[in-house]
Amino acid sequence: MGFSRLGLALGYSGGGWLFDIGHRLHMPELPWFMLGIIGLLTLATLYWQFNLRKIAPAMLGEH
Repeated sequence: MGFSRLGLALGYSGGGWLFDIGHRLHMPELPWFMLGIIGLLTLATLYWQFNLRKIAPAMLGEH
């Protein structure tokens, strides 16, 4: 049961950590850059997963 909110807990902790580092480095946009990079990587991965491979139907092939 405890694993259902693990992603939220890690997200909140990681976001707070990035916010603190960005504040120390005088880069308040650091969490947003990281969120954008993660979003672009996710988009590229989903595109690769669903669009680059063509699956031939097995039942319609010649015997």
